[in-house]
Amino acid sequence: MAKLTERQKKRIIADYAECGNYSAVAKRHKVAVNTVKSVVLSDEEFAKNCKHKKEQIEADILDELDKRKDVVLELYDAGISRIIELLETTKDIKGIAIALGTLIDKQTKRRELDFKQQELDFKRREVELKEKLAPSDDKANSLVDDWIQGVLENDGN
Repeated sequence: MAKLTERQKKRIIADYAECGNYSAVAKRHKVAVNTVKSVVLSDEEFAKNCKHKKEQIEADILDELDKRKDVVLELYDAGISRIIELLETTKDIKGIAIALGTLIDKQTKRRELDFKQQELDFKRREVELKEKLAPSDDKANSLVDDWIQGVLENDGN
């Protein structure tokens, strides 16, 4: 395959910024998906901005979910209460099991989102600490990485 020109690379990056899909951009430009990925990630500033934007979107979603947590918990409690009522009055055990499984799945998803929020908080702290340090201070950056790894390992226990 011929080497891409700077203009082609900029168009690939622009298209990816618009749709956020490597495959779609690859089809549009008739190149391999890995080529698109390589071009996008080779532009460090763009890759950094994309990562930051993705983290911001995730944080916004988690914040919105957190605002609605009380409503979700009320619905969850109402669902459990209704299932208990149905246990006494129905023979549709399969339907009750499906409803209970759905509620448990939703609660599990909520816990996963809480964990994701903690992960984002750690990443923010990591970025803040690294920004305070001089970029050439590899030893200090290494210490921050070691500290974060220690926190994550202790959190998992």
